[in-house]
Amino acid sequence: MRNPFYMNSYGIRYYSSYESSLMQLSADIDLVYRDLSENFILDVSRDRLAHIQLKIFNGYYVLRPLRFKYIHKLDVLSFLSDTLPLYPDIMIGSDPKDKDSIKIVMPYDQEDLLIFMALSIMLLRLSYGSLPEGGYRLADGIDSFYKDIKQMRKVDRLYRIDLSTSLTKIPISLILNKISSLVGDSTVYKLIYSFLNLPIIDDSGNYRDDIAKGGLPPAGEISRVLFNIVLMEIFDREFEKRFPGIAFTRFCNEVFISKTRHYHSSHFNEKEIVDFLKEHNLHGDVHSIQPGDPPLECYKKIAVLNTAGDILICDPIDYY
Repeated sequence: MRNPFYMNSYGIRYYSSYESSLMQLSADIDLVYRDLSENFILDVSRDRLAHIQLKIFNGYYVLRPLRFKYIHKLDVLSFLSDTLPLYPDIMIGSDPKDKDSIKIVMPYDQEDLLIFMALSIMLLRLSYGSLPEGGYRLADGIDSFYKDIKQMRKVDRLYRIDLSTSLTKIPISLILNKISSLVGDSTVYKLIYSFLNLPIIDDSGNYRDDIAKGGLPPAGEISRVLFNIVLMEIFDREFEKRFPGIAFTRFCNEVFISKTRHYHSSHFNEKEIVDFLKEHNLHGDVHSIQPGDPPLECYKKIAVLNTAGDILICDPIDYY
């Protein structure tokens, strides 16, 4: 799978050694602080920022519990309008048991927000060797994902896997194993360990152990980046080994796989995908289309498989 990330122009040196992970984290805290100060409402002074960085260097920084909220769908826009200028990185999800409400998980305060966002940036650097061009979030690499899909040609069947239900089912031990290979047994590792074991509390102070259920806390970009790091190994590498010659590309939880008339893919089908996911303790919804069928969802767009077997990426409003 082609690496969708390129060097950016922030001018911050990339440190690859375990000993330098704290230096990189500190630099990325500065990056986040500058961005939030310019584009959002940040109530953290420069002196406070220096105090936070000193605590991290000395291993004394303590993350607070994650906050959980239920927001009625009618109040979501108002809530986001008030919240996103202060907390631009939160996790928003639906609740199958309560279709009238939206689940929100967010940092305890803006200090933890800075740490979470900086950790996600540092982990992106370490896992890909660089940041997405023009930004520092996974979503900034989406254009390359679309490009990879469109490069698939003469497709007889196009598969889409949504692995989002695996997010909170990935064991913490597995995540820590992958992280240790990036940062070693360092202060940064201990900070990530602390994040993965954070309690989640609601507005009444009740612990919500049901939200993550012993897996990865759904807390925004840092959760997506950690999830992506695990999937790079247990999905990407293992899929290539299991199905050599089958073209695929993945953007975080979304996977697109193309089946052509090439002999390597002649026996490839949905059952093979489902069996593969089960073998690797992954959970996901699998959908597929043939040429001329209705399109598949593709992040914020749709993927159309035309009669010639080429894939088009369209905005839904333009297609419909």
